[in-house]
Amino acid sequence: MTPALFRQWQDDLSHMSGRMKQMRQGLYDELKQRKTAGSWENSLTDIGMFSFTGLSKSQVLQLKDKYHI
Repeated sequence: MTPALFRQWQDDLSHMSGRMKQMRQGLYDELKQRKTAGSWENSLTDIGMFSFTGLSKSQVLQLKDKYHI
């Protein structure tokens, strides 16, 4: 791997992780603004591509069936 390619890889990782943080913050802000029941702080502290929502099976099915999420 060349130094230039390595720097590009680091930049891409930084950009992607920053975007994920922005999206999680936006989700958290919207949930709090709408006074959504539950504790959503974990969306700010989880790392990686996945996060535990704590939604029940019926809530997940409603999101899937009604909102196609």
